[in-house]
Amino acid sequence: MSTNAPPELSAVELRAALDSLGRIVGATDTEEILGGIFSRFCIGK
Repeated sequence: MSTNAPPELSAVELRAALDSLGRIVGATDTEEILGGIFSRFCIGK
């Protein structure tokens, strides 16, 4: 990460690092949970 990088780019890189760390330590992902719930139901038909 460059020290001259705009804060937005740093935030994107930090988010990616946190996501990777969460996968390593087994943290649950909200989208993963919602995907699991809604894959079992027929909604909107």
